[in-house]
Amino acid sequence: MKKFLLGNTDTVLKESYIWNTIGGMLNAGQSALLLIIISRTNPVEDAGIFSIAYAVACLTVTVGKWGMRNFQATDIQGKYDYGTYVSSRCVTCLIMIIMTFYYILKGLWLSDYTMDKCIMILMLGLLKMLDAVEDVVHGMFQKKGRLDIGAKSMATRYILTLSICGLFLLLTHNLVISTGISLVVSFVYFLFVTLLVYGEFKENAVISVANEYVWRLLAECFSLFLGSFLMIYIANAPKYAIDEYMNETVQACFNYIFMPVYVISVLNTFIYQPVLTKLAIYYEEKRNKEFIHLFFRQLLIIAGLTLGILLCGFIAGIPVLSLLYNMDLAEYKTSFMVLLMGGSFLAVSGYLSVVITIMRKQKWLLIGYILAALIAFVAAKPLILIGGTIGASFLYTGIVLLQVIVFASIFIKFFLKHDSIK
Repeated sequence: MKKFLLGNTDTVLKESYIWNTIGGMLNAGQSALLLIIISRTNPVEDAGIFSIAYAVACLTVTVGKWGMRNFQATDIQGKYDYGTYVSSRCVTCLIMIIMTFYYILKGLWLSDYTMDKCIMILMLGLLKMLDAVEDVVHGMFQKKGRLDIGAKSMATRYILTLSICGLFLLLTHNLVISTGISLVVSFVYFLFVTLLVYGEFKENAVISVANEYVWRLLAECFSLFLGSFLMIYIANAPKYAIDEYMNETVQACFNYIFMPVYVISVLNTFIYQPVLTKLAIYYEEKRNKEFIHLFFRQLLIIAGLTLGILLCGFIAGIPVLSLLYNMDLAEYKTSFMVLLMGGSFLAVSGYLSVVITIMRKQKWLLIGYILAALIAFVAAKPLILIGGTIGASFLYTGIVLLQVIVFASIFIKFFLKHDSIK
């Protein structure tokens, strides 16, 4: 196993791309795959419970990660040591768990959540917290030029977790038991593979939340955290409104057609992840021709991928989803295509936000996030109550398009101020 993880140092870049893409696909598709199984083994209400629990976990994990991975991987000059990154992650994971319990208590008091629903929110929150812990370790691997090790570890953990959860769903038809077992297995596997390779890096982490640099790091990355938090809130605002004003069946159907959108955005994240350090080096060294060439190359890859998904979605999206989830979704085709367009915009806005972070102008991202979040907060309830899933779909796509326009303007503004292209 250790030999597999360490691999061949001569093929690091190639393996980073391959395994990071595999991990990205698994991360992007894990909720969709589990929903497929749940829709065939359990009542549709369980699919709705899983969907909102997963949406809450995706929101809270933005607190755990604090938007720090890209900052850590591109900290070329070593402004903060590894111990500072680990210590800050301890703080953010604690906040993440507190937030999870707050959401559960709020649901019990105001929305009559069932105990199973509360347990699912807690377990998926813990599973995502493991993602946050893993993220800071893999950020160190990436910074040292071994993204491939982290990618292999992440991908194989996802495979194991999904397999265990799916197997126990088929055997027990019990969502809580299946999720609990997969959580334990995932945690044990993470410890095993991390301890197996960690000694190769000789990186000691002194954990101390009293260290002033921890709080400086948290403050410096606050805008990145707030941006990622608002981004997930924007993406899931229709789900939160459905959870409050509609039922679990509607929640399940909306998530069935929304899943491909989430897959597009997450998959694109893992496609451009391996080139971030190189982009940062080009920008830091003012090698602007190489920087802009690599920037547009990745943008074209993202555009090509999303256009292909849009075409496939139009031709076969609804029939395939109906078959996968064992439910007739023909009435949702308009909503589905509008959401797919929104997913394309989300992929572009996510990439632009990362590049703007490399330029260390991340605070400006808040303009786009705050504008979009305010619109989502104000308009989600009336649009869903009046237009149902179609209203929610147009809201989502409109606010993500607004983000693209704002982020593109920020990128152009500050790149033109950078030294003239050589």
